[in-house]
Amino acid sequence: MTSETKGKRRGQLLIRAMARRALVAVADAGLLSGAWILAHEIRFEGAVPAPESRLMWMSLPLVVLVSIAALRAFGLYRRVWRYAGVADLTRIATALLVGVLCVVAVFFLFALRGHSRLVFVGFYALALVFVVAFRVGLRNVAMLGPRGGRGEPSLIVGACDTGELVVREIRRNPALPYRPLGIVASNPAQVGLRIHNVPVVGVIEDLPSLIADLGIKEVIVADPELSGEQYKRIVGLCHPSGASVRVFPSPSDLLGGRVEVSRVRRVQVEDLLRRPAVPPDWASMKRYLHGKRVMVTGAGGSIGSELCRQVCRADPAFLLLVDRAENALYEIDLELSERSPETGRAAILADVGAERRMHDIFGHFKPEIVFHAAAYKHVPLMESHPCEVVLNNVIATERLTRLAQLHGVGDFVLVSSDKAVHPVNVMGASKRAAEIWIQFLARAPRRSTTKFLAVRFGNVLGSAGSVIPRLKRQIEQGGPVTITHPQMTRYFMTIQEAAQLVIQAAAMAEGGEIFVLDMGEPINVVDLARDLIVLSGLEPGRDIAITFTGLRPGEKLEELLWSESEQPQPTKNPKIHVIRSAVESVPLGVEPVLRKLEKLALDRDVRGLLETLHALVPEFQPQIVEEPAAQVGARTYRVLVADDDPELRELMETALRRDGLEVACAADGLEALELLQRFSPHLVVLDLRMPGMDGLSLFERIKRDPATSDLPVMVVTGHSELGEETKNIEYDVDDFISKPFRLAEFLVRVRAILRRREARASAGALRGKRAAAASPASLLGDSGASGAC
Repeated sequence: MTSETKGKRRGQLLIRAMARRALVAVADAGLLSGAWILAHEIRFEGAVPAPESRLMWMSLPLVVLVSIAALRAFGLYRRVWRYAGVADLTRIATALLVGVLCVVAVFFLFALRGHSRLVFVGFYALALVFVVAFRVGLRNVAMLGPRGGRGEPSLIVGACDTGELVVREIRRNPALPYRPLGIVASNPAQVGLRIHNVPVVGVIEDLPSLIADLGIKEVIVADPELSGEQYKRIVGLCHPSGASVRVFPSPSDLLGGRVEVSRVRRVQVEDLLRRPAVPPDWASMKRYLHGKRVMVTGAGGSIGSELCRQVCRADPAFLLLVDRAENALYEIDLELSERSPETGRAAILADVGAERRMHDIFGHFKPEIVFHAAAYKHVPLMESHPCEVVLNNVIATERLTRLAQLHGVGDFVLVSSDKAVHPVNVMGASKRAAEIWIQFLARAPRRSTTKFLAVRFGNVLGSAGSVIPRLKRQIEQGGPVTITHPQMTRYFMTIQEAAQLVIQAAAMAEGGEIFVLDMGEPINVVDLARDLIVLSGLEPGRDIAITFTGLRPGEKLEELLWSESEQPQPTKNPKIHVIRSAVESVPLGVEPVLRKLEKLALDRDVRGLLETLHALVPEFQPQIVEEPAAQVGARTYRVLVADDDPELRELMETALRRDGLEVACAADGLEALELLQRFSPHLVVLDLRMPGMDGLSLFERIKRDPATSDLPVMVVTGHSELGEETKNIEYDVDDFISKPFRLAEFLVRVRAILRRREARASAGALRGKRAAAASPASLLGDSGASGAC
């Protein structure tokens, strides 16, 4: 469309608008004239005296013009009357009152005091009735439509404000594919009433007969007060008839801008699990977060990303998003840039276990509140990777808390799990160990200004890797739906509610508490699967089979929110309980145990790690599962290659991978130092000359650190660096090779180092068993223990 055509189009629309306003003004002039004349007739009982009659006709143009001017001044000729409400009626009454007062003032100024004052009162009342009636008529004509039409025959559930909004929107918008034939109420007293000429035809229990009698194809639920059980009841009543059940957005969703008014969606599992609503305490959340610098770790995850959204609503001074998952971090950062562009923020790609990296981040951004949501959580997968779980969920948490103390963070909030209660899996035990550390910090003699607390809750709906997305995916694929056990139950909560309650719990913390969120009643997973199948328009058993596969490693039938020894107390928020008494039972010898756990995890000593974790968390009964990795001989190994020459680094990496090893590469010494913590190698290959930190300095750091002092190191030297070889031998490197070298020779040397390491480990394990048999000792009491069996 050209600019000239657009201009003509705008001109035509403007002329039409002006014509409509002029017609309404002309109609108002006639109504006002009638009101003025009728007011005189009523005042004088049909016999208006000649003087009064002359004055009535003389003043008629003045009264009409002043009244129309008042209506125009109050914007009543710019209103769309199909959307008129009480505020518009109040505006009309005020405008007419101002107009009458202006007319009275003119009469007074021109000494027309003989006119009856009751005429003005009568005129105001009649004019108000006429003008309002005219606009109500316009609104009804606009809203009134034939009950026939091309839309699907529909029932509206909810004779309430939202139900009225649905009917009005359907009447207004012919593009919506619905034709409301009736309204279903929750209250039987409303049956027989009409809303926008649509009758209230029954209550929820009447749905099957109403659907059959009226030929209903769509049932639109528009009552925001319905509970999850009522939603489930509606779906169950409608399912046999084949009528689709849809949900209209609640008024809060509409006002919050989260959905469009025309978006009617299918019923989701969140609706069936809906719990009695307790409005979030926005005042306390805003007081807590407003103007603060907030860090969220695991910001790309389900809970972390929702925490970021809720934090932005409280107008923080700055939001720091930390995650090591690139895509997830990018997505939440992009979303926040669109939803909350006014909030200052930074997306930082980092591993929370990389101490130096996190130290730099804390020092630069200086967060005041930290929500630590980063963690491994997939139970069966983590059962076969216990070392990674401990390093990420326990040791990384400990490092972050120390950095929080060092940098003066005000509050440190650990996001925990109900799996920490009587844990039967490594993930739950790691979460409980993190809770113990948080409580240890609260009662430790060297207390800092940082408040430490944990918030414990169960599953959140729709989180990545949780049961509901998996069940939905299986249904979409045609089944079968697989469930581990028919008696399995889980707690469920929406992500939004969980994130809001985490913030509210943190706002009321004093330090050292474990807050437990009220998850409602546990849900049977089989019932949940059946509901999901029904919501998909299918029949459980007939269309989609449900099969049972047995409990997976680390799973249990039901979760608990607190143990028998814990004593939850209510708080001012009915959805939040607090556990304080457990702080006193936390032993003071936690730090040596964490150091031992770290060393065992780095050494990949799974048995020793699980035994030590059991000593820290006595209710945890571990199952020994070896950790999978690439094989070299009879054992599994990882190699860290640090070399600033990209071509040589790539050649070494390719050769090592072909030889069955796991490989991580670093381009400088500082990067290699960080990888030592995350990758936990069995062998380090160091180039002597690297930027950031040379290989020799890094070698010294490795040997000085008790956690890596026995780590084999192979040095790569240049052909002009023979003078360094003597120094290499002095520092007792395991081997060195000079450039240029053949890859075959390089691999032979690597295998030799790993064979020697395997022999030392086997001998050490044998000595450890003999020593343990001769002198058993408590793992918790052995503060100096640091080696693997």
